[in-house]
Amino acid sequence: MRLISQQRNMYCLLVIWVFFVFALGSVVTSCSETPIINTNEGLINGDWLGKFVLNDGSYIPFNFCVSDSVITISNSSEKITSAMRRVGDSIVCNFPVFGSDLKFKQSGDDRVSGYWYTYKKEKSGVYFVASTTSNRDQRFDHSISPAKENFQGKWKVGFSQALSPYGAVGLFEQFGNVVTGTFLTETGDYRYLQGNAISDTLFLSCFDGAHAFLFKAQKSGDSLRGVFYSGNHYLDSLWVAVRSDSFELKDPYALTFLKNGETSVSFAVPDVLNDSIVFPSGQYDNKVVILQIFGSWCPNCKDESVFLSELYNKYHKDGLEILGVAFESQGSIEERNKRLLSYSNSLNLPYRVSVGGGASKAEASEVFHQLNEISSFPTCLFIDKTGMIRKIHTGFYGPGTGSYYHKYVNNTTELVETLLAE
Repeated sequence: MRLISQQRNMYCLLVIWVFFVFALGSVVTSCSETPIINTNEGLINGDWLGKFVLNDGSYIPFNFCVSDSVITISNSSEKITSAMRRVGDSIVCNFPVFGSDLKFKQSGDDRVSGYWYTYKKEKSGVYFVASTTSNRDQRFDHSISPAKENFQGKWKVGFSQALSPYGAVGLFEQFGNVVTGTFLTETGDYRYLQGNAISDTLFLSCFDGAHAFLFKAQKSGDSLRGVFYSGNHYLDSLWVAVRSDSFELKDPYALTFLKNGETSVSFAVPDVLNDSIVFPSGQYDNKVVILQIFGSWCPNCKDESVFLSELYNKYHKDGLEILGVAFESQGSIEERNKRLLSYSNSLNLPYRVSVGGGASKAEASEVFHQLNEISSFPTCLFIDKTGMIRKIHTGFYGPGTGSYYHKYVNNTTELVETLLAE
């Protein structure tokens, strides 16, 4: 009887082991493998190509992959994941950092269609369609055409030529007909862009849950002429660029400054947990304080929040404090707090955040009236142990800007260490 019992136990263990191996194989299915039918949601595991259809018939493509109940959106090296859930006959993917959703229905095993809704325009989503693809590098339909021009390098760019012109730096990398890069402006960057060079034309796009961008430009000699779409709500009918290795934007530390006679800022706001944040106050005496002026709707602010979280975790024990004051789009303070709390929780922010007002540079400038103006979200103030502002940085160059980002990270880390050592 003991032998029979032992055999039964061994058999049970073997069955459990086989089940475990099978389950593990299912979990690690990647988007590079041969697509299989997803039994959880009915979608095919593997690579997909989505297209936001704009009012004039243009489209903004974006890549994503499906693995069981999760989709992963890709913009160059950026990966954004979201769990899929069934709501009636629809599938919903939520992006809690920015409070937006993709809602779509299947029109076949390998096709879906639906809308992208943001918290700002929930009743007027942007229509999109998507289907499976065999090549994630070919973001644009006609990208099988060979590239006749090289867009690699640094460009001096002018946007909104017919309206309110502003300068930018274009940074592009090209491998065959695949192009990645970004644009830097005095208020931030356009984050991770991906696309293709097709004949003599550059196509770049991105979708990150907050924005959907499309840039098109034709090359002639060493100059570009193109158009820029931001979803359905903005069209820059002409942007131009010329190659330039020497062009730089204004110093981001020189754009925002204290008014004559001012040495710091003061404010009192409730944080998202309804506890008061008062600055200056005794709890910040002899502390180095970084004040982040931002918005949860702002992708550049998200990139800065991730970096500031790393700083806080590294230097808080040495006396670094970080305070975030957000300016939000929602109507009521309750709605704004809810949006900001979702943002903070999704990014695991270790520092305190609060709502300072509506999503307006003018309103932010009124709150921080000691400064000449708030011209960009984010704006970051570095305050020494005596409560004096030592530096003010306007905008943020995120990881998509490469060397510009690494330079800022190194300089800011050095600045924090210097202030802590004083």
